[in-house]
Amino acid sequence: MYRIEQDSVGVTFNPTPKNDVAYYLARKYPKEQVEEHKQADGKIYIDSLNSIASWQKLLYNDVHNLFIQAQQIANNELATNVDAFQNSSLRSTLCQVAREYSSILENHAKDLKKQLEDDAYNSDFHQMMEFFSIWELCRILLFSPRRKSTDLASDLVYWVNKFIPPNELTLEEEHHLETVLKPQNEPLFRDHLIKLVLRGDIRAKELLSRCLIGDETNLSDRAIESVLQAISSKPQGKDIEEVDYIIKWVDWRAECSKLQDQLKLPDKELQFILNAILDILRGDDAIILNNCTTWADSLGCLLLHHYPTTTDHTELRVVLDICFRAKPVEDERDSEKAVIKFLCQEIDQGLIQCQNVDLWLAAHLSDILSKFAKIDTIPQSKTSSGAPFIDWLLAFRESCLLDYGELLAGHSTLWSIAFDYFKYCPKYGIDYIQQLIVKIPMDTETKIHKVLNICKKYDLREESKTICKIVAHKFLREKRYTSSLSYFAKANDKLQIKLITHQFLNDVIDTGELKYEEIIESLPLQEIADTSLNFLSQYCEFHHLLQERNFETAKSLLMNLIKSQESPKSFWPVLLVNTLPLLRQGSEKSDAKSVFTREEIFEILCILEEITSFHKNNQEFEKSMRCIMKWHTRDNGYDEIDDKLKIVRLRLAHDSAKAFTAKRNPIYNDFF
Repeated sequence: MYRIEQDSVGVTFNPTPKNDVAYYLARKYPKEQVEEHKQADGKIYIDSLNSIASWQKLLYNDVHNLFIQAQQIANNELATNVDAFQNSSLRSTLCQVAREYSSILENHAKDLKKQLEDDAYNSDFHQMMEFFSIWELCRILLFSPRRKSTDLASDLVYWVNKFIPPNELTLEEEHHLETVLKPQNEPLFRDHLIKLVLRGDIRAKELLSRCLIGDETNLSDRAIESVLQAISSKPQGKDIEEVDYIIKWVDWRAECSKLQDQLKLPDKELQFILNAILDILRGDDAIILNNCTTWADSLGCLLLHHYPTTTDHTELRVVLDICFRAKPVEDERDSEKAVIKFLCQEIDQGLIQCQNVDLWLAAHLSDILSKFAKIDTIPQSKTSSGAPFIDWLLAFRESCLLDYGELLAGHSTLWSIAFDYFKYCPKYGIDYIQQLIVKIPMDTETKIHKVLNICKKYDLREESKTICKIVAHKFLREKRYTSSLSYFAKANDKLQIKLITHQFLNDVIDTGELKYEEIIESLPLQEIADTSLNFLSQYCEFHHLLQERNFETAKSLLMNLIKSQESPKSFWPVLLVNTLPLLRQGSEKSDAKSVFTREEIFEILCILEEITSFHKNNQEFEKSMRCIMKWHTRDNGYDEIDDKLKIVRLRLAHDSAKAFTAKRNPIYNDFF
């Protein structure tokens, strides 16, 4: 608990079982400081100490399997083919994996968008879209196989339209434009139409059609129809061969120029709009840039209308320079910086910026990039500092995966997948597994089993023992002795097992009762194979045999317990008084046979002599005897004993005499 106090007001912080923090006012404000209509805040607030939001948790969990799949694909190909990383099929497979990442991101973005009614989710959605936009840009620039020269430009236009869409009209603005007779006279109409044409939005045709009056002979209607036809007839690079596309595109632009030269309308507002549209279609840089708001907006529009055949990153950089000069970068967000770095092919700097956006993004992006880099499809060969890019990338990938895995390891539900990320870090992964596996909170049995399975998976024997000891001590504090003994046995901690069994034996000394009999019976003693537990188990069995009046077997078992000397010496008096029921039973038999053999009697007498002669001033022995004498009384069905155990000595002497006499002359048996 942590408390901050100022004057007479204090705030107390308490951790919760879910690794959150609860905080509240430690005491109320003085009456002098509280107005009549106000009250001191009495609420308890709870905030998460973990930086992983609920939507991130779902995302991280979903992409985990895809990450494992990517590792297995690369490893399997490398194992079966020496030149696997030059194999086009592997490249195609990795491209598909990158696309699947995009699909998962898009699905999560859609789910978050449905929750936008709640303001709390608004920032989450925008953060999700930042992830998605950066990943999709890298997929376009680095992970997509280029089939035609027009693919790069068209894909980037798609990216700009998807992630930097133009501002939409409000419902009031839409209603206003639908009610006006001449929409071309409205600045709002003009601006929105130009924006849709710039982005290649199909809605531009429908909006422009609103200017038609329905008279085919009308000069304005014919001009509008001609412009609509020009928009519709624009060549699409994906439908035809590259050479044919360039020829058709040049011819189409010439037709647009010709149409613009012939454009003479009495309606000056309409002529202005149609001229602007034709300027954009012809690829007039000045008109395009003048109607764009940001560098990214300019990039998409220039690639669509002026540079649709941009084929490589060198040509793309030329277009970017035009955009940056016309619309300088003003946004200093990390995601914006990362986008610019990737577009400029400064991949190392882009990845560094991704670290500031989110560890998940940096880890997974660098991972998939490292696999493409091995098949020489990454355009960067040196970092900005001049180091070999592939070496830097592999080191950066491992660093990000380790940091990301460490973040997951501290989460209450995502901790188990963290070790899959450590697994694929060849340099330091195993070190992180060894250090973090023992720090996982062991709050449920399921979690304990998962942790131990991870230890088994990575052959972490010492860590497994440490975890078993931690868990065993936890259960011991909770007095869950069965579980505690099982885990101490798994840790091969014989000393702790002996201490617990001695605790059980001390309880027998104190009460004369076997309170932990069920615990011992529930343990898999054959698997544990511990002498202390076996002693306790046999002692319980001895009492079962007495209850069943199986005295001969009970006697043999008791002698084994006495000879084993597994119990502490403080327990020896209990074993000696346990001979009394057997000796008494022997004296009640009609045949009056000795219960113990002479050798067994001698063994018992030696122990009796040792504990009574050599422990006269031993406080532990004296304490044991005081406890035994409290419950070993005639009222409890036992023989009365003293601190010298004289009754045991007398009964043994009597039994010894019977054994000796019966052996020398069997006819004397009837006198006993």
